[in-house]
Amino acid sequence: MADSLREFEEQLQQEALASTSEEVQLTANEYTVGGTLVRKDPDGTVYEFDPEKHAWFPKVCFRMLLILLIDCKFYCVLH
Repeated sequence: MADSLREFEEQLQQEALASTSEEVQLTANEYTVGGTLVRKDPDGTVYEFDPEKHAWFPKVCFRMLLILLIDCKFYCVLH
């Protein structure tokens, strides 16, 4: 019993070391910009990776915001 517990603890330590020293494997559509991991989907959508949330979020650029604001103004004027 003690041997199996010791082996289990060693395995946990090895996994912890492997996860901290693991390098990010980028695919063909992923790249880094200024230390930020970026992914581009086949439809052209660009995503940024948030390391705190461990999730991909759409990248919002100035042009996209401008188009949304113009669209909202026209919607408000017409309705």
